[in-house]
Order: sequence, then structure tokens, then C-alpha cells
Amino acid sequence: MVDAVIGAGMPWFNETSTAGGIVEIATLFPEPWRNTQHVHVEIGHSHLHAGHLEQAQEVFDRKPNRVPRYKTLAGWISARDISRISELHREWVASSRLGFERIRT
Repeated sequence: MVDAVIGAGMPWFNETSTAGGIVEIATLFPEPWRNTQHVHVEIGHSHLHAGHLEQAQEVFDRKPNRVPRYKTLAGWISARDISRISELHREWVASSRLGFERIRT
């Protein structure tokens, strides 16, 4: 088990430790798998976090009804309002950390 984690798991975690790495790994999978809601939204937000605004907009435009705050995000992307996008991601990270802390205790 340790060999598997070291040989396969750790390289995967290293490759997906950045938003760009997540996008790269996720786009290796075939298109129908990528289009599920969770992965679709995650790829779009990973593009945003990596600063790939045009790619993020293309991802979100494919299924706008599945993207929370679609119109708001589209407006921020069009205006190239990086500060609002970064603030949204900071809020989500803080909220997720709080949720994980509640689960652990």
C-alpha cells in the first residue's frame, strides 16, 4: 500500500496541486465524463483560478444553467475583474475549511 501511494498517489497529488494541474489532468478524460456537473464546474473554476479567463468562459458557456452565479461570473470575466473572482474563491476555500473542521471534531 505504501509503495502504491508513493509511486502513484504522490505524483498525482503533485500534478494536481495547482489549478493549472487540475485542468491538465481533468482534460485527459473523454468528453462525456468531463461534462458531468461537478467536473464541469470544477474545470471552469480551475481555469479561473489559473487566470485562463477565456477558457473558463468557454467551459461555463457550454452549460450555463449548471454554473451557480453564471451571469455574475460571465460579467466578471468580460470585465477581467480578477479581484472579484479571487475574492469568491477565497470565500469558498474558507467556507470549505470550516466545514472540514466541523467534520473532524
